[in-house]
Amino acid sequence: MQDLIQDIRFAFRTFLKNPGFSLIAILTLALGSGANTAIFTLLDAVLVRTLPVSNPQQLVILTDPDAHGMGNGSESGNRHLLAYSEFEFLRDHNEVFSGIFAADSSLVPLQITVANSSDAAKPTPDASQDSARVRLVSGDYFATLGVQPAIGRAFGPEVDRARNASPVAVISHGFWSRRFNLDPQVIGRKIEMNQTSFEITGVAPAKFFGESVGGSPDIWIPATMQDAVYPGSDLLTAFPSGNIDQRMCRSSRA
Repeated sequence: MQDLIQDIRFAFRTFLKNPGFSLIAILTLALGSGANTAIFTLLDAVLVRTLPVSNPQQLVILTDPDAHGMGNGSESGNRHLLAYSEFEFLRDHNEVFSGIFAADSSLVPLQITVANSSDAAKPTPDASQDSARVRLVSGDYFATLGVQPAIGRAFGPEVDRARNASPVAVISHGFWSRRFNLDPQVIGRKIEMNQTSFEITGVAPAKFFGESVGGSPDIWIPATMQDAVYPGSDLLTAFPSGNIDQRMCRSSRA
């Protein structure tokens, strides 16, 4: 202990005699500590912290989790993303996984109109707008992840049967708090995006942020309602010979 005290005194005397060196040393230590903290935070988010879903260790991502956006290509070669038609084939011929779902590889920011009347198909004079991040998902999304809504219900595989026939939505707990002040009567309310009205059927649990770390949707809607998110684009139809829009991807459960 006596040697340690002497070393500390010697260090302080050295710092006082060389203020320039002391400043460089302190800045180096500060930068090193900041870098270590940032690296640990990233590792904690990506590698240590598990997804807030049932049995996250059983999830398998069939595509590149860092791939986002849309690209045109054939159904061969390096497959960073999968077309929706490829997901449908995997789902219909699945003999490996207990469940499989598709999710849009991107979060789409949209202006959302919230009507104050639960039966209002169009905005009322009292309706207000808000920006929200929307994710398209297939019908088995919530069931495969084992996610039970905090209130209401999630949609299921019935939404995959027909296009533009299931205008329903599940909202995040954060969006429920921010936009509806945790109103338990939110179930049945209508929100509108790109002139399409969606009925809120459920609210996701508070800690649920989606199927991948780094993404935090405000609203989940059926992939078959893609026209409301990408008007004028057809991302669900299988195009002939290499003209498939690759956007749908994501996870399965073993």
